[in-house]
Amino acid sequence: MKALTWVLGLSIGVLKAELRQFKDPQGRKVMAELVSHDGQGLLTLNMQNGTPFQKTANQFSVEDQTYIAEWLKRTPATVAYRFDIKAVAEKLSGNRKNMGYKTVKNELWAYKVEIRNTARNPVQNLKVEYRIFVKDEADGTIVSSDIRGEGFHSGDASVTGPLRYNGVGNFTTKEVQIDVVDYRYSSTRDDRHADALRGLMLRIKDADGKVVHEWASPITTLRGKTWDSIPASLEVKPDRN
Repeated sequence: MKALTWVLGLSIGVLKAELRQFKDPQGRKVMAELVSHDGQGLLTLNMQNGTPFQKTANQFSVEDQTYIAEWLKRTPATVAYRFDIKAVAEKLSGNRKNMGYKTVKNELWAYKVEIRNTARNPVQNLKVEYRIFVKDEADGTIVSSDIRGEGFHSGDASVTGPLRYNGVGNFTTKEVQIDVVDYRYSSTRDDRHADALRGLMLRIKDADGKVVHEWASPITTLRGKTWDSIPASLEVKPDRN
């Protein structure tokens, strides 16, 4: 999903300011209208010909700063969300047992996730929900009697920030166990039952709980899929002993 941009509260038609003559502290003039602001002091204006440009209030005359202050009071901020996401699977621990007729590997894996803000405005208090997709064919030291096939483990994280332009937030997902059981029946016949990581999907929410960005590992198994297209029934529930 592409990053989302919206205006909270009033409609754009109500928020649009009138075209007026602005001056900078040196007396240079430009006809423009205020369009939006990011809540952090950056203003977006349109020139009379429609060309946009950005300034801060202190780059205008004292009279214009008074006008801008009044406009800010009645104009909610417009926040742009654009992110570059990187996720790398990492083995945290593992052991291997040779039991003669079979070899067993038990490993713990997690994803290291980097979220980079590529919007010009700072963002903060982000909530991240994620799904770790797995193929589940082995269980501990045996072949599972309840093969689940493809499924996902869910989790969440927070990125408080603030993340300014090109700023990075990091988190590590929960651990998932990946098991591999190799049976050796003869010198010519092997039987392998192996779990595997199938990728990561995440969605980012703002402080109000609105989804502002979705991302999935660029791999074949998740190509074309979205968060809402994945059945909730595929979630792998924790074992109850």
